[in-house]
Amino acid sequence: MNREIKFKAKVGEKWIVSHGFIKHPDGTITIITKENPDNVETSPIVEGTLCQFTGINDKSGKEIFEGDVLKSLHFITAKGEKLFLYHRVEWCERLTGWQAINMISRTGEEVNGNPQLWCYAKDEFEIVGNIHESSDLLESYQKITTTS
Repeated sequence: MNREIKFKAKVGEKWIVSHGFIKHPDGTITIITKENPDNVETSPIVEGTLCQFTGINDKSGKEIFEGDVLKSLHFITAKGEKLFLYHRVEWCERLTGWQAINMISRTGEEVNGNPQLWCYAKDEFEIVGNIHESSDLLESYQKITTTS
């Protein structure tokens, strides 16, 4: 199997990438920060920040994790203006795959036409943030944003 299984989570103010985590009986989660044959070290994570790697990279080669916010070119107008869509990455049980959920301005709500991530990521999606540390990112993005 060539697929790499890994996770990231916030520990304090820093994001940690790891190959595993532990969910304790009390519901708290710790991420494995150091692993060797004699010892495993873990650190408690900021609640709600555990993200799974999708196995897919964006058009710049950056690893896409659950909860990332992606930008994609929607179309170019007759005047040459570029119109973009913004998406949040989520697992879809119904399709058993990662989806780029389209977002409406200031709400992060879903809209129709959510593409499956594997179809477009390599050529069209760019990571511009994530939903866990950039609440202002979700509030300020619009479903379609115009740039010159």
